[in-house]
Amino acid sequence: MQLGNHVSPTSGVFLVVLSQWNEQSNTTSLYNAQVQLSVPKWSKPVSPCVKINIDAAVGFDHIGGVGGVLRDTAETFLGGWCNQCDWSTSISSLEAMANREALVLLKAWGYQHIVLEGDSQSIIHQLNSPRSNMSYEGLIINDILALSKEFTYVSFSWVPREANKVAHQLVALVKTTTGCNVWWDDPPTILVNNLLIDSQ
Repeated sequence: MQLGNHVSPTSGVFLVVLSQWNEQSNTTSLYNAQVQLSVPKWSKPVSPCVKINIDAAVGFDHIGGVGGVLRDTAETFLGGWCNQCDWSTSISSLEAMANREALVLLKAWGYQHIVLEGDSQSIIHQLNSPRSNMSYEGLIINDILALSKEFTYVSFSWVPREANKVAHQLVALVKTTTGCNVWWDDPPTILVNNLLIDSQ
């Protein structure tokens, strides 16, 4: 700021503050961009595989649910299911049951090349590093591994919840439905938005 021939000493302060503000704004923008880029996202399978994302949920009165969403290399919804079940054992046992039901259904549907994703680190670790375990959960793991040998190819992968939100959303339907529900080709309306987000 200039008054006649005199330069106000506040002008230097103003420029420093302006410079710091710009620097902070640029840093914030860069941080926001990095955060946006680092958000985990669902990824499509590689041909000839299909990918099924599974999840489990618990509710009141020992009622839980398992389910999953099946998609192909074109990111097309092929099918999905959710099923009410008892969860008086543990949530990890429910997660294991979701894996087993997924393989049973995929075998019935005729698929042979499978990528199975879930957000339970414990169960996925056990499936990839099997050990002798005679607990209820361990017996389910053994069933899954035996079933997996009936396919040409099966892989078990862990993904964070953010990359598994469609399966989580589908399983939540057990709160308002009964028994086992199966969808072919056309997903339930509640999934459409997140399916579109995953494909972007």
